[in-house]
Amino acid sequence: MGRGGADRLGEANMTDHQLFCQDVLRYGTGLTLVRHGGGSNCPCAEKTGVYSPEWHRNHPVDTDCEGVGRTGTVVSELSIKAFVFNYTMVKTFVQFQVVGNVTARDMMIIGTVNEEDGTFLDLNTLDLLNDYFVYNGCRYRLKQSEILSSDEKVAQFAILRQIQGQE
Repeated sequence: MGRGGADRLGEANMTDHQLFCQDVLRYGTGLTLVRHGGGSNCPCAEKTGVYSPEWHRNHPVDTDCEGVGRTGTVVSELSIKAFVFNYTMVKTFVQFQVVGNVTARDMMIIGTVNEEDGTFLDLNTLDLLNDYFVYNGCRYRLKQSEILSSDEKVAQFAILRQIQGQE
């Protein structure tokens, strides 16, 4: 019998990628991916290109970019599933070359699947400055990711850097 017994008999002809996506949907944890498209730079980001909380403190009545450094953007939310771990707890088990420092607040996710249609979500398509994940009420940005593949792209490992406390 296939992995998991009789309920998985039809999976004999499925690829590793299809099996992994199915398992992520079944057993993974829900996250929300918040994507920002279009718009223009907020005045807070004119000099550095990134959001400046100090600029907003000094200009409280001006445009509020909601922490993304852009105004007039179209915001969309996507429900995804992944296996989620605190990186410092699993770092000794995972052969993943991390660039820079990782803190105890940072997370590692394995696999990213669109909860609505079951398709793989390639994190390389994200806007690294503006898109973020919400998990357990906290915001995280993609720090780095790496594709896991056999004969095809199966999944990806990613480190998420916490950018804000509880929402």
